[in-house]
Amino acid sequence: MAKRVISVKVNKDISSEPQLKPKVLKQLKRASADYKAGRNVSGSFSSIEDLAKHLGI
Repeated sequence: MAKRVISVKVNKDISSEPQLKPKVLKQLKRASADYKAGRNVSGSFSSIEDLAKHLGI
């Protein structure tokens, strides 16, 4: 099975997205902060949970 590579980059204020669940919003904010801090947030993720685990959430 091929792995997907996801690079996280958020260019807009994601807190203005009312349809996002609080847990997902928290994960996206954390990924965005890590990206801006120069941390590696690219990798093989099959779900938002895998991304959260990678980021240590």
